[in-house]
Amino acid sequence: MERARTGEVGIEEPRTENIRQPKGEREDDARVSKVRVLLGALVVLVLAAFAAGCGPDSDQGQARREATKNIEAKGQQARQTVKKKVEAKEQEVKEKVETLQKQVDDLQKEVQDLQKKINAQEQKEQQQQINQLKKALNNLKKKVEAQEQRGQ
Repeated sequence: MERARTGEVGIEEPRTENIRQPKGEREDDARVSKVRVLLGALVVLVLAAFAAGCGPDSDQGQARREATKNIEAKGQQARQTVKKKVEAKEQEVKEKVETLQKQVDDLQKEVQDLQKKINAQEQKEQQQQINQLKKALNNLKKKVEAQEQRGQ
């Protein structure tokens, strides 16, 4: 077998151009090369599929994300519904309070008006009593004067 010389001293490499492989070995090498290429392509496809999120775990994750998103949306909708109901009740209570406050104000005014009428009536009655007492006093004075004139 011939050896080719490399730049280093004492090291010779075998020349491959003169070496012939048997026909069966070449076919095996070709098959192995094809299998390696196909296997490499398969590995690349599998890696690409996992990287793209096409695996079964990804589907579960996607379903989980969608379920979480749906739950969050329903929760947000429920919070908004409750908030609207609370605001409506607050408005209703506010209106009732305003109505009751107006009724209280009206009743207070009515009480004040009645108190004025009572005071006016009491003053009228007192004035009538004063007038009756004055009449009675005048009558007594007249009787006393009449008795004094008779007694003289």
